[in-house]
Amino acid sequence: QRYLLAPSTRQAARSLWISIIFLGLVWLIFMFIGILLWVYYKNAPGLLPQAVRMKPDQVFSYFIGHQLPMGISGLILAGVFAAAMSTLSSDLNSLASVLADDFYEKLAKTPTDQSRLLFSRLSIIVTGIGAILLAVVLRHAKSMVEVFFQFSSIMGGGMVGMFFLGLLTKRCSKKGLYIALVVGV
Repeated sequence: QRYLLAPSTRQAARSLWISIIFLGLVWLIFMFIGILLWVYYKNAPGLLPQAVRMKPDQVFSYFIGHQLPMGISGLILAGVFAAAMSTLSSDLNSLASVLADDFYEKLAKTPTDQSRLLFSRLSIIVTGIGAILLAVVLRHAKSMVEVFFQFSSIMGGGMVGMFFLGLLTKRCSKKGLYIALVVGV
């Protein structure tokens, strides 16, 4: 959304750099939390069961559920659910809007407001079910961080390549760009 809504190349580049800086800060915070958890359980190894030790992604949630006082862990859990719901709802609505504007409007012969609304609702249901299925499949992944880095490198590389292609050349067509993105992925 940041790249598509930017009115100029300069503002898209600025948005990209701001995003990189803030994502770097978030990752530093997460890494710092991981270091603190490692030190905590290194000094008290009996507090962490072996099953949790084998799944590093579960250590933080285990800490929240078993080491923090009951009220604080409840507040954190409520915050996590609120953040997840707000993120998912805005992502699903944005995706439905993009699908309706960019695809349905062009493919439908005579789109009405009623049919556009129905298409948007159906696309939210389908993408929501797809997200649930993806979550079920990813349950078997060893580490979500590893999966995230793999996915980000595949998709992020294409986005960065597309950005620099538009910034540095004038000889690229839409068709060539789409072919390059598909080949790159």
